[in-house]
Amino acid sequence: MDRPAYSYLKEIKHSFIYSNLWVALSLASLSSITALQFNGNLCFYTAFCFSIAFAGYNYMYWSVFFTSPSKLNPDRRTWMQQHKPIMLITGLLTFATCIFLSDQIIKSAQTEFLIFIILSSFYIIPTRKNIGLRWIPGVKILIITSAWTLLSTLQISNTDIKQSTTIYISIWLIILSVTIPFDIRDIRTDHLKMKTIPQLIGIN
Repeated sequence: MDRPAYSYLKEIKHSFIYSNLWVALSLASLSSITALQFNGNLCFYTAFCFSIAFAGYNYMYWSVFFTSPSKLNPDRRTWMQQHKPIMLITGLLTFATCIFLSDQIIKSAQTEFLIFIILSSFYIIPTRKNIGLRWIPGVKILIITSAWTLLSTLQISNTDIKQSTTIYISIWLIILSVTIPFDIRDIRTDHLKMKTIPQLIGIN
C-alpha cells in the first residue's frame, strides 16, 4: 500500500476514535436493541443516545484539552488541535439535539436520567487537578457501566424492568466486559490508587 493511501486510512481511524464517534455509535446501537425489545421510539431514542454520548464524551475530553492538555495522549492532543473548530461545533449541535429530543425520551424515566446526568457530570470535573468520580478507588468501571446501562435502558418502563431483570443485568454485564480491555489499555497511565480491575488482579 502506498504512503498516501495509508495516511488517508490512518486519518480515518484517528477521526473515528479521537472524535468519540465510536463511543456514540456503540451506545446508540446498544440503546436501539432495548428500544426494539420494548417497543420504544427507535429513531428518536437512537438519535438521542448517539447525541448525548457524542456530546458527553467530547465534553470530557475537551475539558481536559483546555485545562490539562499534557494529560492527553500526544496523538489525540494533536488531532484535537487540528480539528478544534469542527469538533466544538458538532459537540454543540449534538448537545442541542439532546435538548430537543429529551422531552420525548425521558418522560417515563426522569429518575434514571437524573442519575445518569449526575454520574456523567461528576465523572470528570474540569480542573487541573484529578477531581471527579473517576479517581475514587475501585469505582471507575462501575460508574461507566452503570451510566451506560441507565442511558441504554431509558425506554424500559418501571413495569418492564421488574419483569425483565435478566435483560437489565445482562446489559450491565455486557458493558462491563467490553470496558475491561480499556482499563487494561490504561494500566500504565491510571494511578495505582484507582484500583482498577487490571491493577487488582493483573492483565493476564
